[in-house]
Amino acid sequence: MTDTLTAYERWELPLVEDGVDGNAQEQRQRSPLTASQVEDVQRRAHNEAFEQGRADGYAQGLEEARAAVSAEMSSAVESLREGLNCLSRPFEALDAEIEQSLVALACATARALFNDELRAEPERVLTIVRHALASLPRSEREVVLELHPEDAAIVREALNAEGATWELRENPGLTRGGCVIESSASRIDASVEARLESVIAHVLGRGNDPARDESHVEEGVNP
Repeated sequence: MTDTLTAYERWELPLVEDGVDGNAQEQRQRSPLTASQVEDVQRRAHNEAFEQGRADGYAQGLEEARAAVSAEMSSAVESLREGLNCLSRPFEALDAEIEQSLVALACATARALFNDELRAEPERVLTIVRHALASLPRSEREVVLELHPEDAAIVREALNAEGATWELRENPGLTRGGCVIESSASRIDASVEARLESVIAHVLGRGNDPARDESHVEEGVNP
């Protein structure tokens, strides 16, 4: 009997409280989270939210960047198309501008060279005058020759020696080395400017040979 009680006393039923769920009891038995664990949970939640936000932001930014690049490319292509369409018009204006610049440069260079030659040899004006007078018909009368005052002095002395009867007038507005001849029916412009214009027109292919047309003759001035 003693042995049986002893064995019985050794075995005891586990204590079970009435109406208490095993899971709830297990939850009560769990120890609360420490401060470091709470901080770790918060950090992981923050990192996950940050990564998700960055992914969403990257996708949105990539889409916006693609849209911006597409708009810029369209604008650049349109500008290039307009530029190509307008290429012909600027070239036409540029050609005219270059031509005018070349004409002005050629005139200035020729004038400088001519003036240098005239200063070195003032008598060259006689050749110019004789050439212009030769363009007049032999029957011309009342011929008036206009010259720069300094050229007029040279030509007057030569014409007097040759017994010429043309009237000589001084015109300070004329450039030295040129002359204008007027008669009852004709006018010959052998000024430096007119001769330079004839040379330039010939170079540009718009005039006659300046060697044969150094002076401009206008007929029927005084009908």
